[in-house]
Amino acid sequence: MRRMGVKGDAPEGNKEIIQEAMKVEKKSIEFYEGFLSETRDEDNRRIFRAMMEEEKKHLSWLEFIRDALEIHGYWYDLESYFALEGF
Repeated sequence: MRRMGVKGDAPEGNKEIIQEAMKVEKKSIEFYEGFLSETRDEDNRRIFRAMMEEEKKHLSWLEFIRDALEIHGYWYDLESYFALEGF
C-alpha cells in the first residue's frame, strides 16, 4: 500500500478536527432522516434519502482517516480509498 505524507504521530489538532467533522456529518444525517420521516412525497423522499446517503459516505471517509491517523500516525493510502469509492 502507498503511504501519503511523513510517518510519525499525527498532530493532536488533526485528530480533533476529524472528530469535529464526524460530529457535523452525524448531525447532517439526523437532519435528513428527520425530513425523510416527515414527508410522504416520493420525490422529496428520494432527495432526502440521497442526501443522507451522501453524508454517510462522508462519515465513512472521515472514520477511515481517523483510523489511519490513530493506527498508523499518518495519512495512509487515501488514493486506494478514493479508488474504491469511484472518485
